[in-house]
Amino acid sequence: MSLRSSARISWVSAGSWRRPWRRPRRAPRARGGSSAHPRNSRGPPRNDAYMVSRSSGICRLTRSEVAPILEILAEFHVCRSCCPGLAVACTAGKRVLVVGSSFIGMELAATLTRRGCKVTVLGMESVPFERVLGRRLGEVFQKFFQSKGVKFIGEARCAEIQQDGSSMRAVLKSGQAIPCDAVVAGVGVVPNAGFVVGAEKAPDGSLLTDEFLSTSAEGLFAAGDVANMSPSIGRHVRIEHWDVAMSQGRAAARSMLGIGERFDQTPFFWTSLFGKNLRYPFDEMLVDGNHEELNFVAYYCHKGVVKAVATMGRDPTAVAAGELMRLGKMPSVDDLKEGRATTLGLSAELKRLCQAD
Repeated sequence: MSLRSSARISWVSAGSWRRPWRRPRRAPRARGGSSAHPRNSRGPPRNDAYMVSRSSGICRLTRSEVAPILEILAEFHVCRSCCPGLAVACTAGKRVLVVGSSFIGMELAATLTRRGCKVTVLGMESVPFERVLGRRLGEVFQKFFQSKGVKFIGEARCAEIQQDGSSMRAVLKSGQAIPCDAVVAGVGVVPNAGFVVGAEKAPDGSLLTDEFLSTSAEGLFAAGDVANMSPSIGRHVRIEHWDVAMSQGRAAARSMLGIGERFDQTPFFWTSLFGKNLRYPFDEMLVDGNHEELNFVAYYCHKGVVKAVATMGRDPTAVAAGELMRLGKMPSVDDLKEGRATTLGLSAELKRLCQAD
């Protein structure tokens, strides 16, 4: 769809409205040939294009799950951003059980440990980050966290939380009991796109888009957590990261004005754990460096092609790799294996390409 530069545009953000979104009828013409765009108090304004940019919502526990917890706990908090209740409950010396061993859970474990808490992490995977980084690197991060005093229990699920005097006891499905003073559960998030009707969605409820961030509904665009985009890697992906959301928002706005280009930024994610930065710009895995010392570049490969790169202690390499993948100039797996291309040479190759342009 091509829109003139004077098109009326709306951004749909969190809290805008709660009724289901449907593309309204074309707004009536006002005198003089210009478009009139009256607002409807019961729905969105009538415009030429809309962008949905609501963030993810927390996967909330059901009433049946919360009820027994409330019977034994004095406080129960749902945290989306800043949560004073968490800071009060998890003071120095407290025994804290963190349920979840991916990014949010491990970030919490690192933060609470640095606050002086005695932290135990409970994960369904055998090692932290196993689903996204693989078992090999997961084992490295597990050892790193254990060296900081964090205990890890893998391949486990929490069955119930019991009162134990003035504290609590988490009982696992295996029957093991873990005494604790506080429990923090990272139960995940879901895309806030339930109010959109008439656009094709992914199984998780996010909005499927093309490379221009356009959905299947005419005039409706999506960016950020709700956008499930088809990038250059050949499959739909949804990235829950503010940096990607900002870039997608700018790209979608250009597309809404009819002056857009394909959004070809390499999917990117980063986190900081005990002061160590893990960068993950989104078969076989090649590791260059010393992963035991948390200074490495890991290449995730499929059919001879590098599909993703994870780095730790190598931030410039993450930037160079992401841009080379976007340009389609990333060295092949065989070149990396046989030494025709090296990790140190990625930045130099990107510089050469930029100078050639």
